[in-house]
Amino acid sequence: PQRLGKNDMDHVYNNTVYNCTVSDNFPSSYGCIGINGSTGADLDAVNNIALDAQDGGDDFQSVGSAGSSNNISSDATAPGANSQTNTTVTFADATNNDFHLSPSDTAARNAGTDDIFTDTNLNFLDDIDGTVRGGAVDIGADEVPVDFTSIICENTSAGGSCADLDYTT
Repeated sequence: PQRLGKNDMDHVYNNTVYNCTVSDNFPSSYGCIGINGSTGADLDAVNNIALDAQDGGDDFQSVGSAGSSNNISSDATAPGANSQTNTTVTFADATNNDFHLSPSDTAARNAGTDDIFTDTNLNFLDDIDGTVRGGAVDIGADEVPVDFTSIICENTSAGGSCADLDYTT
């Protein structure tokens, strides 16, 4: 996020940061930092995944806002309430840089907060692909779409092979 002024609050919502490395043209004595608040108390991190920071760095660093929540890290640094540390997330194909959540993931799927829908600073309803986030929000940039199955069947008295269905409830 771009810092607007000394007393501003930065908001970092629904991001996925993976395998962060320090490049040769950006040396750092701290290693790579996935999500960094730099001053601590002014970064609000919600529904973020930061995993596998390299070169001795942390997945999250100096994120001190009381509003931070529902973050995931592969080390012990995920800040806020309902966050998960030392956690693995299953992606569709991380080896080939496809960081969509796998439908089989059990860490990030449905583990986020929907407070982002009504946040007065930065609210949004969709993910990186434009998929609308539902009532059970996923952590990270991707929301796994929900598949719906519809079954149309005649009851047995009408000649169908389905059991009689009660549509009155």
